[in-house]
Amino acid sequence: MWGEVLPDSRSVVLSGESISQHASLLVSLLIRYNEIDSVRFRPGKAQLAFSFMVRQRYAEDDFQAFEQMVSSYLETYSHLSGQRIGHLSVGSITLGEYTQVEVTRDAESLSREELSLIISLIRQHFDTNLVVEAAVALRDDERLLQDELIDDILADVRGEGPRQELVGFRESGRVMVFTKNRSTN
Repeated sequence: MWGEVLPDSRSVVLSGESISQHASLLVSLLIRYNEIDSVRFRPGKAQLAFSFMVRQRYAEDDFQAFEQMVSSYLETYSHLSGQRIGHLSVGSITLGEYTQVEVTRDAESLSREELSLIISLIRQHFDTNLVVEAAVALRDDERLLQDELIDDILADVRGEGPRQELVGFRESGRVMVFTKNRSTN
């Protein structure tokens, strides 16, 4: 199954089966947050992995400081909101002169507000080095609609998930979601 969102109409084009709640979540996240390069739903662990591209190589010490900052802010968020933070991992991969930053959270305890905090921290820390696709700006009412949709879908997906890994990414102004075969991990 794959789906594609056309940038001008924000409609979803589907091929194969009808789009699942999990695929809808990936599409909504990528539409709402153009800082996210890609997002994966890992079914075995019920985790969401968010990838961000940065136009710079980062030394391990610099990146560890970023990891500690994210962890500290999320602990404070957890304390103030009363929401527990389940699985959290922050990692990076160097790709030439770029760094791919990956933040992984369990779908069970992730909230849209927490994701917004994570993205704000990434924007603040990496500043102009963060690769952000120029997207059609969402109007306030569209942004609110996407926020409500993300909240609703996050609540719905906290149970059983799809059996296959889902991968969503943007390319040339389009948002696409694919299933990933387990044998090609």
